[in-house]
Amino acid sequence: MARRRGTRANNRGNHNTSVSTPDRYRLLITWPHGAQSTFGTSDKARARAVARSNSNSGATVDFQVLAGWSVYRTTHTYAPDVHR
Repeated sequence: MARRRGTRANNRGNHNTSVSTPDRYRLLITWPHGAQSTFGTSDKARARAVARSNSNSGATVDFQVLAGWSVYRTTHTYAPDVHR
């Protein structure tokens, strides 16, 4: 007897509803001469380390957390270290 082929009705797929968020944390980096850049990651420790290193280099860094559907909320602003 021939083997039955899978059809769309037989293949239910994956019903996992969790969505991975590659850019859960976003940094808006503004340099004193006006240049801007962004940095996104899902690792909070790495994001905080990058924010500290850029603020120690003289940039103002806005630390933002994903609030959902591409909406970010600023939780902290790292000011440049002017007391060197």
